[in-house]
Amino acid sequence: MESASVQAARWLLGAEGRYRTRHRTTTGAGLTQPTIHAATKLFRTSKTHIGAHVKALREIGRPAFKPGSVGRPTSLLESKDRALKAYAHWLIESGSLATQDLLEAACNRLHAHRDPPAPPVCHNWYL
Repeated sequence: MESASVQAARWLLGAEGRYRTRHRTTTGAGLTQPTIHAATKLFRTSKTHIGAHVKALREIGRPAFKPGSVGRPTSLLESKDRALKAYAHWLIESGSLATQDLLEAACNRLHAHRDPPAPPVCHNWYL
């Protein structure tokens, strides 16, 4: 079963096609062009999601698929995150304290090696 946003995108593309066909053959009286806003109300889903699916359906003929997690992207890539965890584990195993300042400094060093370098993490990153 397709999500509501995919169904809305398919409906919108079909309605646009029907509108163009009828608009050419009639005077256009009483016809309104379908919009994403109308699809949002009809299918109760996000305009952003509908727009992404409409774009993908027009360009590649299938709905948009976004692999990976949904939500805010992580500050570090998975490999860098594993390196930071290994560093924290090493600090603990060697008898040192894995303090917030040490871990933030290590994270900022990892950020500096990006291309282009990423800005330092905020103070709440550790929390």
